[in-house]
Amino acid sequence: MSSTKSYFESIDKVCLQIKYLRTLFLESRIEPMRALSGFLLLKSIYIIINLITELALGEVPPVNKDISEIELSKIKEPRKIFDDVCWLIVNMFKLASITQDKQKRYKLLLLLNKVENIFIDLVHSTVLHEDIDYDQVDEESKSVHRGRFEFQKIIKA
Repeated sequence: MSSTKSYFESIDKVCLQIKYLRTLFLESRIEPMRALSGFLLLKSIYIIINLITELALGEVPPVNKDISEIELSKIKEPRKIFDDVCWLIVNMFKLASITQDKQKRYKLLLLLNKVENIFIDLVHSTVLHEDIDYDQVDEESKSVHRGRFEFQKIIKA
């Protein structure tokens, strides 16, 4: 990808696509459609992994913008943990992209990796029909949210 704007658009679109694929997977009564949406849901994880890996490897150059210029995704009520975690990835990705300080960027990437792992577990559990401990996921995502908000304050300063 050539510009950070296209990375921003890509991560937004992938998260939106994942939201729709999950809904299709959970609500489909037609087994081939359910299987295809589950397969595409799993494949979508790897798009997110690739985007985050490119960010971590420095292939997504830091953007010289103020945090107020970045459109962060708003998490609306009622919260759905699955969507919440996906949009948290989007926001963390964008924050890491605008962070010029390498140490702060590294810390954001660590938080991003943590939420990425939570999300991978959620997707795999959904597709493989495994039990999900939503209380644990909620607690972990709240922890990452707190970290994200702290970094937003630091970046604004």
